[in-house]
Amino acid sequence: MTDTPENDKPQLTPQGQDVPLPPADDPIDAAYGTEARTMLKQVRVPDTGPLSEDQRRRIRETIKAHIKQYTITYRVIGAQVSAADSTVSETLSGKYKGDADAILRRLNAWVDDDERRRRRAEPIGFYETSIFIAARDAAAIAKKEARSPGKTSVSDEQARIVVAVGPSGCGKSVAARALTAYDPNSILVRVRQRAGTDTGLAKMIVEAAGWRGRPANSATIEFVVAKLRDSARLLIVDEAHRLSPSGYEFLRDLTDECGIPILLLGTDKIRQRVDATRMGVGRMADDQFCRRVCYVMDLLRGSDGKGGIKRAFFTIEEIMAIFKSDTVNLTTDGAEFLLAIACTVGIGMLGMAANIFRKAHYAARRQRNIVDAALLRAAAKKVLLPAGIANPEIMRQIDSTLDRNREFRKRAVAG
Repeated sequence: MTDTPENDKPQLTPQGQDVPLPPADDPIDAAYGTEARTMLKQVRVPDTGPLSEDQRRRIRETIKAHIKQYTITYRVIGAQVSAADSTVSETLSGKYKGDADAILRRLNAWVDDDERRRRRAEPIGFYETSIFIAARDAAAIAKKEARSPGKTSVSDEQARIVVAVGPSGCGKSVAARALTAYDPNSILVRVRQRAGTDTGLAKMIVEAAGWRGRPANSATIEFVVAKLRDSARLLIVDEAHRLSPSGYEFLRDLTDECGIPILLLGTDKIRQRVDATRMGVGRMADDQFCRRVCYVMDLLRGSDGKGGIKRAFFTIEEIMAIFKSDTVNLTTDGAEFLLAIACTVGIGMLGMAANIFRKAHYAARRQRNIVDAALLRAAAKKVLLPAGIANPEIMRQIDSTLDRNREFRKRAVAG
């Protein structure tokens, strides 16, 4: 059996089809300088020289179809390709008097960047919880302060950063992914451990935005600044409590030099950093960053203009929708028990409720296909308690939350 030449081996395309790779000296690749197998939507055109009328027509049709599919405005596109919305409109209608080919090439590259980001960002089986609604409110506050070419501000040091905090497992990351799907102009990055430096954050922004042509590491920060300047694009930073001092300084620079709004999602460590600095007991190096923070929101309370109202973190309706299954039946008392777990801070909240439900789901499939409170309680003990150790304190916390949630519902029914 002979080895298959490297260039003839099949490769899985983004559409999920196996196709042979073209030869390395393929004349079309040599002429166009681009490999078709890496494209999602864009039209294959040469990197230089005038476009043909057929190429211009195909690019316009592709962009218009993409705009219609996702309901994108010319203003949003213009901000992402560094062009006025009128320029985008006139180019797509064939009425632009300037260098239409240059704009069409930028639009052609943009359509792949936008499609790639959307495929990564769109959440599966998402349900609008109160955590998401609070995060969406936080994003709206940040976006009100955005700077764009047509919007001037008194000071380049205007506060444009909003901090939204919540405990682990409350649904911050799911809310962040949903925000990027709801806002096609936003960029989402998740700070990885030991990657929260200025250069690390810049690299993650480039990757998340789908930009190509990134320069060497030493110029990545300048590349990001040039791309985001006056774009008004919302930058969402998940796991922001992992940022290092240089990462915070880079965010401060983005608000000053680019004027973009920034939403930081993380644990209470970020709020402690901001509060300590404002009270004069934090690090002096944090002062400039903290002055750019215009609002700090507790996601578990949301925003009502009065610091947030006291309420259950999730509702029974949300839990029933999140854990709806076609293979098992979740009873009412089972949903109440999952709600209690999701509302108990310190044990993983909604994330832990999902772990416990999966274990109970497996057991239910082997029995009556019913997930009730008794089955979930047994699953919770196996998940939350070490083997062979009987510690009733965690279960007491869940029962206490269960009673409190029932009291909340009684008050809501009573009006």
